[in-house]
Amino acid sequence: SSCDEGFHITLKNDNTFDISGVTSVRNDCGGSPSHSILSEGSLNNYPIPSNGIIFVKHHVWVDGQINNSRITILAFEEPFTGNSSDININNDILYTNYDGTDSMGLIAQRDINAGQYSENDLRIDAALIAKEGRIGREYYNSGCTSYIRDTITINGSLATNNRYGFAYTDGTGYQTRNLIYDNNLTFIPPPHFPTTGEYTFI
Repeated sequence: SSCDEGFHITLKNDNTFDISGVTSVRNDCGGSPSHSILSEGSLNNYPIPSNGIIFVKHHVWVDGQINNSRITILAFEEPFTGNSSDININNDILYTNYDGTDSMGLIAQRDINAGQYSENDLRIDAALIAKEGRIGREYYNSGCTSYIRDTITINGSLATNNRYGFAYTDGTGYQTRNLIYDNNLTFIPPPHFPTTGEYTFI
């Protein structure tokens, strides 16, 4: 029961990560899941594996900061096709070094979400893949707490099966969306991250 909802990973700048089981999440609002942690179990600390891969068979919440680390986090359940593991990001994921030394990949079986209680000014330094779902934020109406957020910045890349979106036409969600391609990904992608060669200008 200590990880019924998934796992919370906090990346550390000493090449380790903290992990705890998520025991419960905040209630849905307006028919949309909050993707936000209410309670979690005991904390454990581990070194980032030498191959840079953390594979979780459940939902994952990710935050923290890396320093001289290269890491890819995957959230997949069996069967690996047609299932519904998500990656949720409510607090900053940061690099210390922006010269290609630090590199992060997040690959979700379904969605990558910024939750209802995500930071008002959220930054994600990572390459993101939503294999069978979408990258974005659920629709939270005006009756929901934090239904309007200020700024989200993604420094990396986005690959999503369905249309991405962090805002809606009625003004809810993130008012400013900064999407920045990290040129270092072209030649120094995260560990075992799927690539298609170099980009070309059209």
